Amino acid sequence: MKVKTKLLSGLSLFLRGCTILAFALFLLRLLLLGPVQRADASAPPAERPAFVPAPIGQVLEGKDHIYILYDNSSAVNVYDKTGTFLWSVSAPWHDHTGDSQIGAKDGSLFLWQDRYMVYQYDLKTGAYQNAFPQAEHEAEFPAQKPPAERISESEFTEGALCYNALTVYRQTAEGLVPVVPRGGWVRLLFFGNIWLIGFSSLLIQVFWGMLSEPRRKWREIAASSEDGKASTPRARTAKGKRLCRLAKGMVLLCVLYAAATLAAAGLFHSPILFIGIMPLAVCFILLGWYLYDAPVPHGEDTYAVRLWTARMWAAMFAAFFSVVVGVMLI
Repeated sequence: MKVKTKLLSGLSLFLRGCTILAFALFLLRLLLLGPVQRADASAPPAERPAFVPAPIGQVLEGKDHIYILYDNSSAVNVYDKTGTFLWSVSAPWHDHTGDSQIGAKDGSLFLWQDRYMVYQYDLKTGAYQNAFPQAEHEAEFPAQKPPAERISESEFTEGALCYNALTVYRQTAEGLVPVVPRGGWVRLLFFGNIWLIGFSSLLIQVFWGMLSEPRRKWREIAASSEDGKASTPRARTAKGKRLCRLAKGMVLLCVLYAAATLAAAGLFHSPILFIGIMPLAVCFILLGWYLYDAPVPHGEDTYAVRLWTARMWAAMFAAFFSVVVGVMLI
């Protein structure tokens, strides 16, 4: 019993640490990303690469240079074909609009964002050349960036560039070779991962409290009782058992949905099951409403139904989180 208590205390401490870590990472991300998002577009090209705590958003290759644009910013790092850094330029980034984009034409690099300015730089040196409104040249500089295409490694032609959130690769006869890598720890600063760490650890703590409260109260009753009641509450009446069975069925349905969604997203990169969260949520709401209004017999049944209702809530949020994680896997 002492070992179990220590393990539970350690897990509780770990979850609180995750919540604090997520908050600290969020503040660090703001401190790192703020100066990049407010950069002066007409400034001379920087001699050090811009550190952007965000995934790679777009990659171009031309004039023996590799141009890398990062999400949540208008920062472009430029490397030669071997991956040696050359220069960097940044422009102001605006939220609540389309992603930044880059393009190359007539010896110039163009950097733009929907409804704002198009910034023009020298393709080789990064020297600032011009700026003009994107809306007046929308045919040439479209508002929305075309989605990146996911293809298998076997479809790459030799010499072609490809990329993931962290690294730019080149396809060779021996396979993919990293050209511009970044450390895996940078993923901790991605907003989606910070949100996942913080929100999930906080939710687990909330549901832990919801699940442990009925059992704790029942143990207090069982400890003071002389008839040797079980430490975990169980429904004794027909009505209590029926309510618990309904909640158990919902728990099983949510768990199966979460497993199927993660399998479809992780193994087949398919979002086909994401829409299933809607009818599942409707069933959950209707059942939760019924359980809330249904009169429950007093005594052990009350705590048993409360326990399974809390488990039902936890399972529903697990199903919701499977969709969030599935989006990240795709």
